[in-house]
Amino acid sequence: MAQGYRVLMIIFLTLLLLNVTNAVISESPPLIDKIVFLREGELWIGGKDGCGQEQITETAGKIADYLFSESLEYLAYTRVIDYVSEPGLWDEEEEIPQRAVYSITVMELKTQRILKEIVPPDSTWYYLLNWLPENKLLFSESSGFDVGAFFIFDVKENTIKELDYHEGSRLLSADFHKGGSLMVYIDHLGFGEQFRANLYLVDRKTGDETLLISKKSILHPEIAWDKSKIAFLSLEYVGMEGFDNLWIYDINNDSLENLYREPARPKSAGSILSWSPDNSFMGMFFPDVALLIEIENPEIVHHIQGKDFQWIDHREIIFVQDNNVHIYYLETKERELLIKDATRPVFTKK
Repeated sequence: MAQGYRVLMIIFLTLLLLNVTNAVISESPPLIDKIVFLREGELWIGGKDGCGQEQITETAGKIADYLFSESLEYLAYTRVIDYVSEPGLWDEEEEIPQRAVYSITVMELKTQRILKEIVPPDSTWYYLLNWLPENKLLFSESSGFDVGAFFIFDVKENTIKELDYHEGSRLLSADFHKGGSLMVYIDHLGFGEQFRANLYLVDRKTGDETLLISKKSILHPEIAWDKSKIAFLSLEYVGMEGFDNLWIYDINNDSLENLYREPARPKSAGSILSWSPDNSFMGMFFPDVALLIEIENPEIVHHIQGKDFQWIDHREIIFVQDNNVHIYYLETKERELLIKDATRPVFTKK
């Protein structure tokens, strides 16, 4: 009798533990229409208004960068695992600067389970690049000076595959429409005067591929939310002076319009062009300023000083200035402080 009682108690406690575990998972903060941000090396979450802030990772302040998959099923982040001497030639008396070494961690958000930690070999750095369709993570390997290789981590297959360098470069410059049905990418041909940048549109359902435009320079293509247009930049030189040109290609009409031309600005890695959710504005996100251009009235340009810009609504954009997250309202041309002591904000809209 006592033995049967013990068995029943074990079953009861096991079921109770399972219920508690499920409750913790189900009560973890939902990620739809939230602002996620970095604070002191940890990820936090807050409402669209900045309220209800809650820490969602515990890594002893080691997170440096992060990316959510489009499906919001997975999170990839880089975590500091070591510091090593900066590559290069240094004088004997010179103090050698230290550079952080990161691993890449991939987490399933629903269960908060770590699926993979990708640790670089010695004297090598790994960098997060992009989530691709079908929950595949693109990352690069570097010796410290340049990109040496591209890899894809396939979450479903739990495999890492090194890509042909040309294919990796194409994926780095590519843009996928939400859901992955369309893709645009840049391919380069020729040298010197014969050098051309070619912009291709790919229907990933049928496999059809179309050459849309060929120019001396094509940078940062971005598909509109309604699939009707593609924006891209080109860099033009007149003598020694460079100019940024913003082009809008209309897929339905096979037409090209130059919407903006101004002296060239410094650029950083990652997405520079970003459509507003209703396709009425184009955001040009440079390292220290955003230019928001109205598509139908391109002479109207909003200038916002800051970094880490991201649309959260048709007429609202968040950004970082002085390590605080602000929101800018296009309708009123006003700004508001949302979150203090925060960087790298991401608005999670599914």
